[in-house]
Amino acid sequence: MADERVRAIRDNDPLALWPKDKPLPVRLVDYEAVVGAGAIVSSLGNWGYFEGALLTCGLQRSQEEGLRIEGSAVMIAPGLAITATHVFEEYWDDLASGQERMALQGIRSDGSMDVWRVEHITISRADDMALLSVALMSAIHPDWYISTFPLTTRTPTEGELITIVGFREAKEERVIELCEVSSQTSVGDVYVAQGTVGTVYPDGRDAVALPYPAFEVLCGSLGSMSGGAVLEASGKLVGIISRGWMTDAMDGPTYATVINELLTRPIRLDWPPGVYDARPMLYEIDPALVHIEGREKLIWKDGHLAYKVW
Repeated sequence: MADERVRAIRDNDPLALWPKDKPLPVRLVDYEAVVGAGAIVSSLGNWGYFEGALLTCGLQRSQEEGLRIEGSAVMIAPGLAITATHVFEEYWDDLASGQERMALQGIRSDGSMDVWRVEHITISRADDMALLSVALMSAIHPDWYISTFPLTTRTPTEGELITIVGFREAKEERVIELCEVSSQTSVGDVYVAQGTVGTVYPDGRDAVALPYPAFEVLCGSLGSMSGGAVLEASGKLVGIISRGWMTDAMDGPTYATVINELLTRPIRLDWPPGVYDARPMLYEIDPALVHIEGREKLIWKDGHLAYKVW
């Protein structure tokens, strides 16, 4: 499907015709194990398998330049996504000054695409994960819904089967993607690999490349898959793709950061309007909006919330 195109229609106010008393429906990804995936990255084939919950992460410096796909991201709640910080870290100053803008694209199985404007970014220097507060900027229909990944705070165990997925733009046929025009197109492919968990690093692997809690997955990955989904057998998000080691055999390993590091990070969320309290922590958000298995594993310790490994 590497040459297929999807399309989104720009809408500056997609909720204008949505009934005020009708909540935006949220559906968890209907996941079934990806059959046939192996340690070497391959095309998933169905771009819209995750119905918009798997996202591209792109940057745009000017209207003329278009959107550059730098990595992947995942939707976990209405208006809230996660990516890897290193995807955009070199552009941090330009993003802060407004010289760069960030947008996410989520592909649907019907050939449509959700486009999200990134309004706020919350990072910590203690790990490689960024929380993205986003607002929809593409048209919706009466049966539209927000597709999200369920989370688990469980620490994966050695030998456990893990699936990783991310998006990679097709460089041989770049399509100009302007945020200011009435439609956007995207060219690329969704890639998948599977492998077992190798070593788990609860305190980080080293002081330079992986100084944060992470675990090793014995499979390959591609560069712009960074920020993509790391899924355990039932389809719950157990981590985010952080680093990949290129080998002649193309079988990795790949390293993932663990989701539980995000649970107590305050977030500014403005979309959908009126839904969230001011700057909630992830574990505080209504379970109807974000599904977190193991939310109760947070405990008070020395006056602070701490995560209990399970």
